[in-house]
Amino acid sequence: MPSLRYAEIDVSEELLAERQKSFDEAPPEKKMGLWYAKRHFVQLHRYRSQGLHFNYLSGPNAHHCTCGLVVLDGSEGMHPAILVSDAKHHGLDIVQSYRQHRNLLGQSEFSIALIIDHRFSWERKLDQFNGFCQGCGKKSGFVSWKAAATFCRIHDANCGFGDIS
Repeated sequence: MPSLRYAEIDVSEELLAERQKSFDEAPPEKKMGLWYAKRHFVQLHRYRSQGLHFNYLSGPNAHHCTCGLVVLDGSEGMHPAILVSDAKHHGLDIVQSYRQHRNLLGQSEFSIALIIDHRFSWERKLDQFNGFCQGCGKKSGFVSWKAAATFCRIHDANCGFGDIS
């Protein structure tokens, strides 16, 4: 039975500046590896600031969400994992399929409404995001970031279908 734990993720501006400095000062033969490490943290910082939840890292028997939630395949975690009903029907990835995500958009510790997808619309020439409520199963559809974030905040505050603690 899957279980959950949380990893502390600190992607501060200081860490990003430190990674950039290490990259800038490195000898040429080390630059490629340092560039990938820097890119990892820059992207994670961007995803977290956008409120985007998805399976960002996978390891042996563990899947990591951008919010710090870790889904473990065994029972060695701190909390039992609660599966979202009909998760496959909604097209959720492994970490999005479980409840108790930390809220990346603020206002509360946990969130039942997550921004789960992102795409770039070439027709409109803008980024679009898709919100999903784990409680009632509604989706925002691909809309602007502001509209998806508003959808998530409204469902976190008002959706009567999910216990987010």
